[in-house]
Amino acid sequence: MVKLDSYCYNQKLQRVFYQEKEIELGPKALQLIKLLCKNKNITLEIDEIITALWDEPKSKQTLRSLIHRIRQMTSSELIQNVNKLGYKIGLKCT
Repeated sequence: MVKLDSYCYNQKLQRVFYQEKEIELGPKALQLIKLLCKNKNITLEIDEIITALWDEPKSKQTLRSLIHRIRQMTSSELIQNVNKLGYKIGLKCT
């Protein structure tokens, strides 16, 4: 099992690291992680996230697919679902 405290997001570099090794994520994934880190310990609503990430309306499924891809490349606990509210980040943001 992967420890969540082994992950961190470096805000200056805008990159995610696992045990000090960079995880290569796409620009939209990094944008989402940056947004969630800026609001650490705050649950962001799904519509709020979609508006912040895309200039045009997108479905909730588009956001869920992005989060699914991030979780596949990192940890299932990196982006936490807050039931019926939205999402928050579960990693260390430095």
